[in-house]
Amino acid sequence: RKETVFSYPSLLKIVLENLVENAINVSSIKGPYILIQARQESDRFIFCIEDNGQGIDPDYLDKIFNMYY
Repeated sequence: RKETVFSYPSLLKIVLENLVENAINVSSIKGPYILIQARQESDRFIFCIEDNGQGIDPDYLDKIFNMYY
């Protein structure tokens, strides 16, 4: 079933490209992997990008969605 997403395509593309680029840059040297998933939940689309990199220091978790951080 094909769904329509109402969004700013260029902004969505930038966000997804940045997430994938970051996952590539920090993935582990041994057995690197990146998992990209998308699913619909009710009226929302959920995008998940997972890698096996070093992760985010817990001290910075509350800041990662601040612009230009």
